[in-house]
Formats: sequence, structure tokens, C-alpha cells
Amino acid sequence: MKKILFLIDIKSRDLPSSSLIGYELKKRGYKVFFCALHEEDQFLKKIKPNCIVINKPIYSDEKILKWKLLGIKIISFDTEGNPQDKFCLYKIKIFPDLLIYWNKIEKLKYEKYFKLKNSLFTGPIPKTFVGGGIRIDFFHKKFQKIFLKQKNNSNKKIITVASSTQEAHLSNRQVNKIYQSRQKTMDQSVNYFKIIKMMKNNLNLNVQLLEYLNKQKGYKVYFKPHPNENMKQWKKIFKLKKLNNIKFFKGNINYLLSNSELHIANSVCTTTFEAKLMGIKSIEVQSKFCSSLWKKDHLNLPDFVIKSKNDFNRIKNIKKKRNSFFNSYIDKYYSFFDGKNYIRYANIIDNYLSKEENLENKYIFFTLINFLFLNFKRHLRHKILNFFVINHNQNNQIKGNYDSRGRFDHRIKNNDEKKYFKIFKKLKI
Repeated sequence: MKKILFLIDIKSRDLPSSSLIGYELKKRGYKVFFCALHEEDQFLKKIKPNCIVINKPIYSDEKILKWKLLGIKIISFDTEGNPQDKFCLYKIKIFPDLLIYWNKIEKLKYEKYFKLKNSLFTGPIPKTFVGGGIRIDFFHKKFQKIFLKQKNNSNKKIITVASSTQEAHLSNRQVNKIYQSRQKTMDQSVNYFKIIKMMKNNLNLNVQLLEYLNKQKGYKVYFKPHPNENMKQWKKIFKLKKLNNIKFFKGNINYLLSNSELHIANSVCTTTFEAKLMGIKSIEVQSKFCSSLWKKDHLNLPDFVIKSKNDFNRIKNIKKKRNSFFNSYIDKYYSFFDGKNYIRYANIIDNYLSKEENLENKYIFFTLINFLFLNFKRHLRHKILNFFVINHNQNNQIKGNYDSRGRFDHRIKNNDEKKYFKIFKKLKI
């Protein structure tokens, strides 16, 4: 019986869809396990997986090389969302064995990349497939019972607000550190410093918008920051601005949208698309920098765009825009919307693992050399740090419920996936 270990980044965002794929594979005889990103070492010795699923095509190069030498297959599929950037291409130094994409655009882009960058050190060119948008199964009628709409006992209209201003909360030191990291992990990217300017603009506009909504009568307002945002900063803002009529929401976006009558998001947020899938009026906060960063298709999705506080009074009267291109948008960026994407992913993984081949000898030698070099480099770095620095603990250690950047602890805990397994079994999925 083959064993698969899923590495989960953000619990509320990534676990439902990954556990649905895992549940389908479990029904086919696989043993499936789940753990938080970067906490897999404690599982490897216990379960000895045949395969590890990562949420991006890049991870610790040293770990991927080690897993490959142990005969563990590496599968990657994106659990976060479609890249809406005009330019976005990861710098993949060690190729995973199998990649599953949301659409043909991404698949073709990376197939060209793999052919161009392939060498004995990268490992063989991976198998690539299109499985569709991994999260949108839960917006299909087949799964609507999972995220039941709560009864609204008041006559107040429910407005949901999802922000995405994580870079705006960072110090200059943190910005430079992330910029350096992006230089190492991105082969192509939009201007990172423009992203920061856009998010700072959006943050100011978000605060003004929340102040406006806080004063309006006849509304219940729920606010969900992006998982990577500084929650401590938002709580300070709420206290300073006395936003007592607005409630924080930290759970799965599907629960939030199931109860929404009007959804407000930030520039090209995936929740705009998800709101439209559910027939909810959608608004986006967009700044002057957006057109140079994001593709036009994504910017044109919302029913209304807020560009300044002068637009706030129009929120009450917006109407759903007829997006004649919406169905073609689904086809182009999400591929399928039939509630069966999890089956597609399970089929691809099942077919691949049933025919898996061992790493060729020529790659084993270079993989070993690569691993030993990175291992030596890491140990040398640690020795230098120990000599010059008294304390060099990881910057993002969790203290209480938050890390050093003020982000809420979104890691999964042991057996969190079983909650969803019970739901899937009850719905006879």
C-alpha cells in the first residue's frame, strides 16, 4: 500500500481541497497523511512515504534532493491560486517529478522552461498535466452543503471584506529580505517595489473604507485579512479607529462567502472570482499601479472598482455587471467547473504512481553531488553564523498565536484532515 504525504501551508485555504484529493486517493487504497509545511521531518521516519506533495514547484532544494535519493517521488500542485501577475515564473533548480496545473497557459509556460533549463543537476523533465482549479470544486452545487449558509436573524445586509495588503505592514528590513528571497526563487516577476506601493495605497483605502462601513446603518460587516497579513497591526488599527461594528473572520473563505450579499476584495484577489461564482455582487479596491502589475482579464472581473474614497457612496447601489467573458475566463484560467477536479487530480496521481520509474543512474550521481554540495554549504553557513552571531533563531518562530511578522498561526495540527473526511463520507462523495 503506497503512502502519500501532503504538506499544507495555510490550513483554512489549502487543507479542504488537499484533503478532498487525499480522501479520493484513500478510497483507492492509498494511505494519506498531512502535515504543516516545514514540519515533515517528524513524519518521514515514521511513515516512510512513497510520495510527497508540495504546494509550489519550489521548496528546500536540499530536502528535495534528499527525498529523490531516498526514492520518494515529488508531486507539486498550486493550492494558493492562479498567478494573476503579468510576469510570473519560478526559478526551479531541482525539478519535481510530476506537476499538475490549473490551466494550459501555466502548463505550456513551464514545459518550455523545463526544456530550456534541463540538465543532469536539475533531474529529468517532469510529467505535466492540467487538473483544473483545485479550490473551485467547493463552489459547485455538489459541495454546497459543506459550507451551509447561516440564518441571518436581522434585516441587516451582510457585507464581507477581504484584504490583501500583507507587504504594506512590513519594515524596510523585512522588505529587503523578501526581495532577496524573490531574486533567488523567481525567474520572472513583476516589479516587487511596485507591489509594495500598490499595497500601501490599498491599505490606506481599506482603512478609510472600513471607517465608512463602520458608520453605516443596516449592515453587518465581516472582515477577513489575507493569511499573510499582520493581524497585530490590524487589531491596532481597529482599536485606534474604533471599528467596533466590524467583526474579524479567520476561517475558510467559503464560509464567509456563503453568507455574503456583497463582497469587497483587493486588487485581483481570488475571492472576487469566487464571489462571482456564487452570484454575489463583487467590488475591488484597485490602485493606479494595478495595470502595470496584473493582467487585464483579472482586473475586469469585479462589478465595481473603488479607486478613491469618493467611490464609497456608490457601493450601496451597484448592480451585477454582465461579464460576457466570465465562462471563457473559467475555461482559460480554471479549466473546469463541474465539481470533479479532485477526481482529475486523483486520477493523474494514481496513474503516475502506478507506473512510476526509478531515477536513472546518470541523475542519481549528479543528484548526490548536488545534495552533498548544498549540505556542506548549509553547515558552513551555520558555523559562520554561530561564530559571529549569538542568536540566529528562525525569524518566523511562533510566539503564542503569531509569528514575528504578526501573522496568525495557520498551521494544521495532527488529524485536522479527519474533520473533512467525516464530512465527505456523510455526503457520500
